[in-house]
Amino acid sequence: MKTLFITLPSMLLTSVTLASTPTAEIIVKGIVSVPSCTVAAEDGQRFDLGQISLSTLQADVVTKALTINCSAETYMLFSAVDNRAGTATASSNTSFGFGTHNEEKIGTYQVKIDNAMVDGVDKKLAFDTDSSGSFTPSQEQWLDTRPNAFIGWSDTSNTLSVGKTFTADLSVHPSFARLEAAAENIDLNGSFTMNFRFGI
Repeated sequence: MKTLFITLPSMLLTSVTLASTPTAEIIVKGIVSVPSCTVAAEDGQRFDLGQISLSTLQADVVTKALTINCSAETYMLFSAVDNRAGTATASSNTSFGFGTHNEEKIGTYQVKIDNAMVDGVDKKLAFDTDSSGSFTPSQEQWLDTRPNAFIGWSDTSNTLSVGKTFTADLSVHPSFARLEAAAENIDLNGSFTMNFRFGI
């Protein structure tokens, strides 16, 4: 019986030192800016209904252009607050009060917003009553006194428009209570605040 011997050459296992791989730090910079916006309506936000006869208690609708200019593109929403809350003679969510005269409520006005545009392009007006982000768009909306009711400029349902210049028309629609004959003039003292929300 023959025995076969196979001799293997010895191998030395050593760690191999690799050349260091180059690295580069990449910087991504920018500024997330909060846009600033200015709001203006014609005649300094004043809606003058003129002189109203106590015998007829009728007044024309007064319309003013509303313009919001922003420094950067944004979306736009607003809510409305009746600064004479509790003085409207109607009880709907769209009724604003004129104040009182001799503790008597003078009447009610409603405010319609329509002819919405963003950067000169026709848009719709979106309405949301529960801050869910689910908007109902239409050509016009009535300002709502509820604190969770928002109106914005919209392309389609659930999509707010983005732009730098937002415009629309505001129309005041007045109606008056049957007031007792007065010996002096009655000053209308209606006032509401539009609280705007916008962001990048």
